[in-house]
Amino acid sequence: MKPMNMKDYALIPEGSSQYPIEFIEARGFIKLREDENLVEIGFTEKSEEAVKDSLRIFHKKPVVFIPMDAAELSAFLGNKLGEAAGDEKKDVTTDDRVLLDKLANDAPIINLVNSICIDGIRYGASDIHLESAGEELRIRYRQDGVLRTVKKVEGSRFPAISSRIKIMANLNILERRQPQDGRITVKLGDDQVDFRVSIVPIAGGESIVLRILGKKASGSLEELGFNGIQLGVLRQLLRVPYGLILLTGPTGSGKTTTLNAMLRELVSDSLKIITIEDPVEFMVEGVNQIQINEQIGLSFDVLLRRVLRQDPNVIMIGEIRDSATAEIALRAALTGHLVLSTLHTNDTASVIPRLINMGIEPYLIASVLQGAAAQRLVRRICPQCAEERQATPEELRFLKAVGINAEKVYQERGCPACGHTGFSGRIVAVELFTTGSGLEELILNRANVSVLSAYLRKCGMRTLLEDGLEKTALGITILGEVEREIILPLEGNSNAKTF
Repeated sequence: MKPMNMKDYALIPEGSSQYPIEFIEARGFIKLREDENLVEIGFTEKSEEAVKDSLRIFHKKPVVFIPMDAAELSAFLGNKLGEAAGDEKKDVTTDDRVLLDKLANDAPIINLVNSICIDGIRYGASDIHLESAGEELRIRYRQDGVLRTVKKVEGSRFPAISSRIKIMANLNILERRQPQDGRITVKLGDDQVDFRVSIVPIAGGESIVLRILGKKASGSLEELGFNGIQLGVLRQLLRVPYGLILLTGPTGSGKTTTLNAMLRELVSDSLKIITIEDPVEFMVEGVNQIQINEQIGLSFDVLLRRVLRQDPNVIMIGEIRDSATAEIALRAALTGHLVLSTLHTNDTASVIPRLINMGIEPYLIASVLQGAAAQRLVRRICPQCAEERQATPEELRFLKAVGINAEKVYQERGCPACGHTGFSGRIVAVELFTTGSGLEELILNRANVSVLSAYLRKCGMRTLLEDGLEKTALGITILGEVEREIILPLEGNSNAKTF
């Protein structure tokens, strides 16, 4: 069957009406163009010859039938309907809704969306990105923190794919001008995996991101990449019955994963542990987990007030976002609770000025802050294909400048075991401190970040950069990862160097 040029036709011809949706679906005929002298009609293999005669009689004018396959018909309908739904001046009709719903429930579209989700799970992706802009739909997976294009399909199929995802997430299939958020559960064998759905309009289409949420938290502190000294400090902090422990770092640096690993270290019959999260990404057995819901007034600070009446021993707050949450969290730590939470700062020393800027009195911080850790995620080099090489003179100078004596470094190569990426999973680079009398005095005096950082370094704290470079010398990651995740984000810091 010779393909037709769909761009030459309009879904709803001017001055005429389209066939009913049920007729198009059942018979495989669609009106492509009509004027006072001629009608052009597309037909598929399931179209019946007898119906052609009926259409000739119905139109009472010359009729030309143009062959098209079922995929062309579905793509054409989806594309034109998507244009109509995205036009702010056009009212969306009930027929539009029914048609888009039918397209979304077409078996090929269902299979395509299912395969996109299942492949994302199997490849170990953290996010799936579907981006439509014009004639092409790009599908990308974020694996080990890096986006990779895995598939491109015709842009004309996007309206049906978008509608299928919206149906699965219980969203409005006709809304293309406003952002939408939802949740999807996909069954994979005996397991169920949740996806957090975010849809935003972009020029020429929509961007859909599916965040893959694990049902169970995975990875102990050892598996996350904490070394022996860091583990000892963290576990010492977790044995304190009250106080505040903070994790810092940008979005995507693994703070939630580390918090959940710390909670699993604390779980016991003698402790009541409650978390307040947005959203609940991992289920931790033995922990009472609560998800915030801003739409009904359940914010971090409101829930935290309620949780304190539950007589918990340990409270985990997903993020301290504002002054109200910060103040309640610190007062909870002051009154005998162990509070774990996160902040968005570049390093550990910035935690203290950040809390002060949020309106927390220095004496409160000095009283309850037990310790803080900043972290970044770097990709772990694949152990199956890692290659050792001689470090260049410039790399040697750089390593020695931070106290690491290593003549050789490692580089990735790529093999079937790692999907030819050269990497397998991610680990943390960490800087960590605990409070002491000297630090408390600096807090009370509102010392700035540089003074605090110099004091912590003097007390033996290893920086993010030093920890990352030590992992390169041990063959766990590569210098390029340290530069990408640690050095470049810290440009302007006195420790930042490039090579």
